[in-house]
Amino acid sequence: MSENKFTPEPWYPVDYGLFIAIKDLPFYDAGNDLLNAEEVGQEQAENNAKLCAEAPNLLDALSECVSRIKDAIGDGHVPETAISLLDKLKQ
Repeated sequence: MSENKFTPEPWYPVDYGLFIAIKDLPFYDAGNDLLNAEEVGQEQAENNAKLCAEAPNLLDALSECVSRIKDAIGDGHVPETAISLLDKLKQ
């Protein structure tokens, strides 16, 4: 498997009132805007934006995988990270 081309976690949504930025620190006055090419470089910003754009598809795929695992071999075999992520995103 190839190395990820996007910024590694953690990512934080930071609310500026009129817009929300995705940053590498959970504060509006610190860290880098991960979608801003001036802060993380053009290639990194583009790769981060592509990942954000695919997030709904990734969530659907994860939900389907969890459902298939549950149907095939039971709830106890679903990775806790998958369950935790789905629960977090349902809030």
